[in-house]
Amino acid sequence: MSLDNWQRVAQLFHQALEKSAEKRQRFLREACGDDLDLLRTVASLLEADEEAGEFLESAPRISEALEDSGEGRDG
Repeated sequence: MSLDNWQRVAQLFHQALEKSAEKRQRFLREACGDDLDLLRTVASLLEADEEAGEFLESAPRISEALEDSGEGRDG
């Protein structure tokens, strides 16, 4: 993928993040037009970002659970 294409992907990705989940799909369909590769790439990045966010959000709860059980304390 060319630098111009990656810049377009990044631009659409950031613009889509500013939209509500309900409006993202419509925005992407309109912004990408007939370029299905562009649509798939941006949609894939948005999905990965969402999954990563869920993972990172759960991390503090795991550490809190360890502290509560005594597992996270030194001896």
